Amino acid sequence: MTDHPWIYLSPTECHGSHDGGWKQSLEPATDLPATSLVMDNLPAKVFETHRVGILLMDDLLHPLRLKLDQPAKPAELKPFLSWKLKRYLSYPIDKAEIRFMPLEEEHNYVTFSLPRPWVDGLFQALKTKGVHCGYIGGLFSTLLEKTRLCWNSFSIAFFDQIYLFAEVAPNGKLLQFRTRRLPFGHDGSLDVATLAHSDLEAFLRADKTGKKVQVLNFSPDLQPHLAALQRELNQFRKDVVVPQLAGPALDRFITLMGTQ
Repeated sequence: MTDHPWIYLSPTECHGSHDGGWKQSLEPATDLPATSLVMDNLPAKVFETHRVGILLMDDLLHPLRLKLDQPAKPAELKPFLSWKLKRYLSYPIDKAEIRFMPLEEEHNYVTFSLPRPWVDGLFQALKTKGVHCGYIGGLFSTLLEKTRLCWNSFSIAFFDQIYLFAEVAPNGKLLQFRTRRLPFGHDGSLDVATLAHSDLEAFLRADKTGKKVQVLNFSPDLQPHLAALQRELNQFRKDVVVPQLAGPALDRFITLMGTQ
């Protein structure tokens, strides 16, 4: 997972870890940036390494919690989840690339989806430049799936407009997962009190297992609010961990990967 460079894509920017890092602004999109736009903005050094992994803001993978009405054999899981998922996607389900993770509650799963034409188009465009793309995933979901960073914890991952919340058992099993929009005040600043007490307190107070609480901030704009958030959370949890992260989202991801 770490023996190749990374490219991180958001609707407005792309970042890369090649040769000390680079950043390029994109024309703002409402969803995934077009493949042609991405390729036109990649620097030449991207094509010199021949391998790359693609990371996305997790919200672009449309994370959803789905419950199946009946048990499903492993071979039937993806078709059953696709049938449930089709009402929530803006593109046809037969054109969806789906990844899923089981939850502790029986027949419950978290799904992550991308339009297959976009995935195939990006793979092929990179391939024509001699670059093999071996992975596409979200920043937070990659840490959940590929590392032990979130084991035995409540992990809260912040992006510019949303946060993702995951409870993970000591053995790595995903117990809870949800996505919420961040609350902002009239002045545009993060409403820390609402976030801590209306959104998170009930979940964290109910825990009797001693799991740590960790705040993973991928948004530089939210950095000034972290101290206040930790103070609010410390009113009912004394085990809140806020890793020291700096730079853009990709740099923060790489730092967290390096702790593993």
